[in-house]
Parts: sequence; C-alpha cells; structure tokens
Amino acid sequence: AIQTSTSCTLTAIASRTHSKATKFVEEHIIDPNVRNELVILSGDEAYTQLIELSSVEALYIPLPTSLHKEWVIKALRSGKHVLVEKPVALNTSDLMEMMRVAKEVNKFILDGTMFVHHPRTQQLMNTIRDESFGGEVVRINSEFTFLADNDFLQNNIRIKNGGDPLGCIGDLGWYSVRM
Repeated sequence: AIQTSTSCTLTAIASRTHSKATKFVEEHIIDPNVRNELVILSGDEAYTQLIELSSVEALYIPLPTSLHKEWVIKALRSGKHVLVEKPVALNTSDLMEMMRVAKEVNKFILDGTMFVHHPRTQQLMNTIRDESFGGEVVRINSEFTFLADNDFLQNNIRIKNGGDPLGCIGDLGWYSVRM
C-alpha cells in the first residue's frame, strides 16, 4: 500500500538478517527508484538503527507480538508514529502502556487491521444498524479460515512452539472479534 501512496515514501527497512531484507526488497518493492534509494539495515542493531534514522517519520512494526511493547515504545519515544501489526499486544496492560506513551509523546499508534478501514466494512455496519435489517442484533457468529501451504506450516512463527505466544488465534482470531 505504501508504494501506491501519494503521501508516504518507503525509505528504509530493517531485518535481523541481510538475506531476509534483500529477499523482501526483491519480492515486494516494485519501483526501481525506491529500490535504489532504500536504506537496508541488517544485523543485531538493525531495529535500533532504523528507529534512529532522522529520515523516518513513521514505522510499521510486523514483529512477533511478544516484541511489540518493547519496539513500539522505543519507536514512540524516538518521535516516530507507529503502525503495529495485529494483535497489538499480549495483554491489556501492555496495550494501555503503549497508548499512554503515544499520548505522552504526542504520536499516533495504529493497529494493522486493514479491513476496518475498508468501505465494505462500513457498508456492513450500516446494514446491521439499519432497522429494516430485522431489528436489534443480539449475536453475530464469525469464522475465519484459510488454507495454509506447506511453507507456512513448516516455517511460520505462529505455528512453532515458542513462536508468537498468541499463535494463529492472536492473528486470525483478531478478525472475528475486531468488529
């Protein structure tokens, strides 16, 4: 989405390994001008270096949920706005602390749940609220599924023991409860 934005520019990425960073660029960065100008940071200090870049005004943090609190707060305290992948936090206490810091430093924090911003979601909500829909809605059943390929099942952190503590429930279950 950032590549089609008229108000944002991708300026840098960070990864623990250089090979993952370059693979991401090869697979996802379409514009050759962006590729040529992009700062690629890798290694143990890559995330810290990214946060310290003066050319960066906002960060997208797609790290495992267990790392969100640490890196969101570091980014906010460094004067960056934050778009953080869902689920935002492991618990309410961590979320409230991140929100408190965002307010304290006058920066935005936004969860990466795209569908709530989609016109179709607003249309659904308007339909549910419309009295002609059938009266008061007292219960909504929701399911979210997908077909995982072998690569996902073997390599994704949400599947691994000791990976993201909230696992697939934290990732996929979010869609069912976010409304």
